[in-house]
Amino acid sequence: MDENYQIYIKEREQLVKSELNQSQQFDKYILTLSSGIFSLSIVFIEKIAINPEANTIWLLVTSWVVFSLSILSTLTSFLLSQIAYRKQQEILGEWYKSLMDGKDLAEKDRKNIFMDCTGIINWASMAFFVAGVVFLIAFSAINL
Repeated sequence: MDENYQIYIKEREQLVKSELNQSQQFDKYILTLSSGIFSLSIVFIEKIAINPEANTIWLLVTSWVVFSLSILSTLTSFLLSQIAYRKQQEILGEWYKSLMDGKDLAEKDRKNIFMDCTGIINWASMAFFVAGVVFLIAFSAINL
């Protein structure tokens, strides 16, 4: 292998490790923040907005629902990413075997649908989190 290829491989490995670390941190933060804000909203009801306006309860309940969806989608993302990594290992093995046989895998055989699903679910967990914050802020602003 030439020196440039070795540099390329080393840099690529670093980028993959960094991306994995960032993904793990994202999942942890969404899970922690969603759970924490969910709990904080309960304390807010008990201590500050003891008698909230009846027509605003739906804002609070909606925030709880979307925070719960954020938590559930993050947990689902954990499981899907495990499946995606296993599938990617399988694809890599098939790719290597095909190269040893003098062939190349077709593009469709290198596709990992679980990676795509994990990305979609991560975006959904972020959207649910933002929606939860918006509904909770609306509820809090009205009932302060």
